[in-house]
Amino acid sequence: MKRNKQTADLAGQTLKKGKAKKRRLTRAERKAAKEAVLPIHKRPIVCPPDKAGRGPLFRLGGLLCRALVIWLSAAGLVIFIASALEFGVPNMAVFLSTLLVVMTGTLFRAGRLGKPVSVLTAGGVLAGCCALHPTLPSDLVYGCMSLYNAALDRLYKVGYLTYSQYKVPIDTATPHE
Repeated sequence: MKRNKQTADLAGQTLKKGKAKKRRLTRAERKAAKEAVLPIHKRPIVCPPDKAGRGPLFRLGGLLCRALVIWLSAAGLVIFIASALEFGVPNMAVFLSTLLVVMTGTLFRAGRLGKPVSVLTAGGVLAGCCALHPTLPSDLVYGCMSLYNAALDRLYKVGYLTYSQYKVPIDTATPHE
């Protein structure tokens, strides 16, 4: 395939005596190539929103949709665990507390305060839950030990007989009864 000088220069090559030789790019050209937005058919499947080449409204919409998905999945998981351990926490309190944690994490995600603010908010919500439900720490410990024993019971039923000696003794009554 023959190339003329104009197409060779566009491809970043120079012609010498009929052979194509690749030309070295300058530092500025390499940096510009890294920062350039890829065409749609060459973009990776997982692409950060700021590199996708979308406008600010699309990025804001994507941020809100991601925050909504994180909020609903976190609230659903907390409701599932609270119902399984029979904490009796109202669903509205779970939705509001997870909304608070997710919104502060979303709002402060870009700055250097993102992680500390999110951790402090989650800690504040946990402290508030412990204040409203005083037996929450002991219930969590009881739930973790029950889960551990259930896993060992499952191993015993499958045929691993020696694991039953590692079970943790638990009182049958919960601490708040």
